[in-house]
Amino acid sequence: MMLANRHDWVSAVSSELGVALAVEQATGIMPPDRATWSRMVLAEAGRIGASALFLAALDIPGALQLRERWASWQEAATGGRVHPMINRIGGLEAPIPSAQLDALSALAGQVQQDVDTWRRAIESLVDLQGLGVLADQAARDFACSGPVGQASGVDWDLRRDDPYLFYGHLDIDWSLPVHTAGDAASRYLALVDGMELSARIIDLCLKPLSALEDQPVSVPLPKTLRAPETTVHVWTQNPLGIAGWLLVSDGDVMPLRLKARTPSFAHLQAMESALVGTPVSVLAPAVASFFFVVGDADR
Repeated sequence: MMLANRHDWVSAVSSELGVALAVEQATGIMPPDRATWSRMVLAEAGRIGASALFLAALDIPGALQLRERWASWQEAATGGRVHPMINRIGGLEAPIPSAQLDALSALAGQVQQDVDTWRRAIESLVDLQGLGVLADQAARDFACSGPVGQASGVDWDLRRDDPYLFYGHLDIDWSLPVHTAGDAASRYLALVDGMELSARIIDLCLKPLSALEDQPVSVPLPKTLRAPETTVHVWTQNPLGIAGWLLVSDGDVMPLRLKARTPSFAHLQAMESALVGTPVSVLAPAVASFFFVVGDADR
């Protein structure tokens, strides 16, 4: 779980969660409802924080301040500014303080207030239009997901299409504008679309979470946890796209295999077709628009 937290450090909470869900499915452990709702708000807050980082690199107004505000919130909520390490097998290490739930509500409101400003700022950057075009079929061939896939017409979101946690309980319009241009501008616009959706998800999760404040956030575990002989696969909608987690156990205290398939490497592969003919002078912004973490691809 610690390694998953670190190799894609902008998706730390979601990666911790993927490992926890795989082990919980293998062992039959059911976390308390409070832990599940808490995991959802942590994951969606993490999506906002990760997206704000990429927008800040593009010098979008207010994005850097939002990233700093999110990082301070995560530190206060989990104890970790970059690496939260709050997920545990069977729930969370500790509950999110009620004051931080109120602070997160305000942060989500700020996102909903600013998204139109961010969209206009992106649309005004003419150099991004037509840059690094990834065709729809190429995006599917390389299994691109998240904002990179959605920018090329791939309408795929596990929270809607194969719900995990309590995403299937939410009464929300899951439809996002599906962009078809497949260029850098579309990828950044898809990133902003995802931030707006995350803010709405947070709003919906906070009410049931506040009603469970007397419930524990984890279940007791045996001194030694063993998964039975089994193979399980879970996947999560991480900030950069879909991540898959394959756990193979022979019943011992250590798994035979824990394989992670994360979005960064797929997005790097997709550049093979998207960047052909791109002038060197605009290569940097073209590459940056594919939203990857080098350590995640290089692991």
